[in-house]
Amino acid sequence: MKIFTQPIDRAATAFDLVRRRGQEVIRALGTDDFVLCFPSAARGKGDQLTGYVMPKVPPEFYFDVVTHGGTTRRKERALSWAVAQVQAFTVPFTVTDSERLELVKLIARWLRTMHDHDLVYGDLSWANLAFSINQKPRLAVFDFDQTRVVGQRSFTGMRPAHTVDWDDPLAPDIPVNPDTDRYKFALLAYRMLVSKDLHSLIDTDAVGDTVAALDAGQVARVRSLWLRASGPWGTRPSLSEWVDALGA
Repeated sequence: MKIFTQPIDRAATAFDLVRRRGQEVIRALGTDDFVLCFPSAARGKGDQLTGYVMPKVPPEFYFDVVTHGGTTRRKERALSWAVAQVQAFTVPFTVTDSERLELVKLIARWLRTMHDHDLVYGDLSWANLAFSINQKPRLAVFDFDQTRVVGQRSFTGMRPAHTVDWDDPLAPDIPVNPDTDRYKFALLAYRMLVSKDLHSLIDTDAVGDTVAALDAGQVARVRSLWLRASGPWGTRPSLSEWVDALGA
């Protein structure tokens, strides 16, 4: 359960709309590949929201690490662990190019389904996604505080957090909208499939002729999508175009 430090007025109605749309997204995608931790029950009185209940992230989306001091700690397998990082401890798994591609496909399918139900996620970043590769790539999504129906405010009414290295440099100062997700997805896909790091910006000249497990025709298509994603606000390719180009 998440509890807000201050009650949020005029929030329960917007919360319930996101909750109901979220259940539609879950039904559309199924649960074989996804764990979507949409808010499931409100806490508060009248149209005031003091908190909400959401599903827990299952154990498969965590891993154990042993520090140099011999202490074992459980860490969330945030999406950032899908790209190489220098750490003071041994990471007990590796992620292949093919697995990274499958994760990107899952994210594209999830966001496309969100947009099909007139929902904008709004806060795509490494920290709000987790993955499992135990049996096959699976995706967990949490922190839906910025999720909203297109054209409306989020149920929290709060301005979106400006996560470092995820801001859209060409976005006007307007509310979160589908183009927000489109740009951030393109950025995430570039970092997962091309630069394989946490902070690079899209550079179509660096794409090359080979990308993960894509064939030559797909590489040409995704390069074109990245070029458009780097263009003016409002012109970024839709998630349906990404799903088609990636073969998702």
